[in-house]
Amino acid sequence: MSNLAWSFASLSMKDAPLWQSISASSIPMMQDFSPQRLANTAWSFSRILVSDIPLLKSISSSSIPSLSDVKFRPQELSSIAWSFAKLRFEDFPLRDAIASSSRARMAEADAHNLSITAWAYSKRSVWHAPLFQALSSASISLIDEF
Repeated sequence: MSNLAWSFASLSMKDAPLWQSISASSIPMMQDFSPQRLANTAWSFSRILVSDIPLLKSISSSSIPSLSDVKFRPQELSSIAWSFAKLRFEDFPLRDAIASSSRARMAEADAHNLSITAWAYSKRSVWHAPLFQALSSASISLIDEF
């Protein structure tokens, strides 16, 4: 389902019945989605600016328990953070869990992951000092890649 969403989002397809169907079909399966599928689904809906609240809540509740695992890569963490910020959907528990997991995986992040994460938190006017300090330190070591 996430690949279908990603494909239509990449084509900028804004057919409301299609996105409602994708959401309705995804929510019951969301707990079984891999981190990449969760991130792709979030990205897809944010790419076309469809703020489907039940879907976003399902992505959040499916993501949070696994964020402390090494299953979530920096790319997936930054993608989910970006997607929720893009849709202006405030989810404090998810925001805090992503910040914590991102800090723990900062050494694995590339320049793109760092900038996307910083943008996502600044877009929502969220000051998360420990995250920003870690982003700052990691950015210094990758400064030539920006």
